[in-house]
Amino acid sequence: MEILYIKYIIYKGGLNMDIYCQFRNFDTSYNYIFQNMQLKLGKISDSNDPVEIKTLNATNEEFNLIETDNYNLELNVYLNSILKMTCFVKGDYDFDAASEVLEAEQNNRPPFFKPKMWALYGSNKSSDNAGVCIVFNNNIISKFNQLSREYNIKYKSITYGNFLDNMIAGSFCYNTDVIIPNHASDIDIKKTVQNYLMENYKTNYMSKDKDWESEDEYRLLCWNKISTPSNNSTYLDFDPEDVEAVILGYNIARNAEYKDFIQNLFNLGIPVYKLGLLQNLPSIKLITELDDDELETSRFELGHEELQEERRRLLGEED
Repeated sequence: MEILYIKYIIYKGGLNMDIYCQFRNFDTSYNYIFQNMQLKLGKISDSNDPVEIKTLNATNEEFNLIETDNYNLELNVYLNSILKMTCFVKGDYDFDAASEVLEAEQNNRPPFFKPKMWALYGSNKSSDNAGVCIVFNNNIISKFNQLSREYNIKYKSITYGNFLDNMIAGSFCYNTDVIIPNHASDIDIKKTVQNYLMENYKTNYMSKDKDWESEDEYRLLCWNKISTPSNNSTYLDFDPEDVEAVILGYNIARNAEYKDFIQNLFNLGIPVYKLGLLQNLPSIKLITELDDDELETSRFELGHEELQEERRRLLGEED
């Protein structure tokens, strides 16, 4: 029989394909992301990494205490209103480097086979591993570039290191004398923040402590241009063709909402898979149809050995 397969796992010729995985809870995926075909960019100030939440503190000898407090407040209100991001998990699976034990391949696995990511981001409040993993292709970067009319946009893989060596935990002191000297009334809040971001975005917002290194994060970062209203929400539009697949967590509930969600993905032409285990190794199952009783899955599971065999078949390497 013909074997169905998930196309971004079968790396033809051992080449890696660019995929960008985002783990989300089910409610957000069902009610917002695929209803509107949009990702809402989150504020850096809402980050789950406290080291990333920077506080700007102005230093100027001509400031009195009240002026300094008021100025700092305005700086940080503006900073927190314009700086936004959305994050993905990057990870490559190289068949040529694969071992027989997938569990041992800490640095050689598709992003959706990372248990920590499901636990942190792909869960619902009531149950772990009950969320979804949205697998985007490289088109999502092109869509992000379209925001450049109103936003300064930056994107790259996060670099990891010991934040105690190169970061100041808590607040980040930024000397406004370097930007605009003289009295507080002469200092432009927006220009000060814009200059700070342009000069420091790599160090302060594109690097994280090594404790997060296993995430292999790829970040899309943007901040409003001076002419763009600072309190607006920022959305990244995408099309069905930008989504390689949606993978359901193994604890996903089999209820009416989930069936409706899957049917909507079917209608959009987006492949739907379910995470599972095959002989204690991660695997995925393709969902091909729905009935009134349960989610019907395909007749097979792709585990590590099956993936190797299918790759050889596709490349004409069968004995």
